[in-house]
Amino acid sequence: STAQSDIAPVALDNLDSQMGIHKASKIAGLHLKRDYHKWLDAIGTALLDTGTAIYPDGVTADDGFVTARPLDYAFVSKIERSMDDANLPTLPDGFRLLVVPPAADEAIKLDRQYARLSEFHKELNALFPATYLRTVGKFHIFKSTTLSKPTNSSSIPFYRAHAIAPGA
Repeated sequence: STAQSDIAPVALDNLDSQMGIHKASKIAGLHLKRDYHKWLDAIGTALLDTGTAIYPDGVTADDGFVTARPLDYAFVSKIERSMDDANLPTLPDGFRLLVVPPAADEAIKLDRQYARLSEFHKELNALFPATYLRTVGKFHIFKSTTLSKPTNSSSIPFYRAHAIAPGA
């Protein structure tokens, strides 16, 4: 059902079907395009979730989160170093992508080191107005509300983020 954001039959309301200026095929096409993009996002998220996991110091698995661990600049640096050690390529501008959930965006904004070292690039904001946050280290950081939030044996919520290099 559409209430749960699942794929559902395309419904045209009475007003849309009676208006001569709107073609039913175009209305259906908009719904199908949205569903296609949601499907691509779900597939991409599922594939990226299978990549190598990097955890904060002191955590070795999903069940290792027993206290809240907000995202900070030190962990972003650890991710960057791990990708450098693996000789992962960068984009032509010398950066990689880091996609974080809204909770991580909120947490990292409070980190003084991140605030001091991050930069905002207007040219990226024009391309990604709702998702581009800032650039720090070798990462352009973006926000996504569709990243997975797995469950573990403790009651501490944790979120997945995706560090992406070209060729992923």
